[in-house]
Amino acid sequence: MRTACVAAAGTIGALGMLAHRRAGVGALFATGGERLAPTASLWGAALLGLVIHVAWIAVWSALFAAFTQRERRSGASIPALIVAVIAFGVSFAIPEALGGPLTTLPTAERALVHLVLAISLVLGMRLAPAG
Repeated sequence: MRTACVAAAGTIGALGMLAHRRAGVGALFATGGERLAPTASLWGAALLGLVIHVAWIAVWSALFAAFTQRERRSGASIPALIVAVIAFGVSFAIPEALGGPLTTLPTAERALVHLVLAISLVLGMRLAPAG
């Protein structure tokens, strides 16, 4: 759970930084949410985009946890990179309506957010309880 929270915080921060350079954070998340619910209000679409993003991060965090089940502390970097690469590929394969704000970004910015995902997964694993 802590790993997913750290990954969500890291990637939402990266998305926020990228969105700030454009129309704003709300607009990026709203663009992601509008793909699934075109008639939603701006804030409703932004909230939906945020929920979609957090749901995807939970999926990637669960996959990462499955990869690192035996070795909780050491060697988490390679599984984190593998999960980030899989997530990066999936972001191109799924329909934009299901992908949220990440699928609205250009390739270079998607790659940056997925690099932040890998780093956040490793940091989150370090914060996770050992038990």
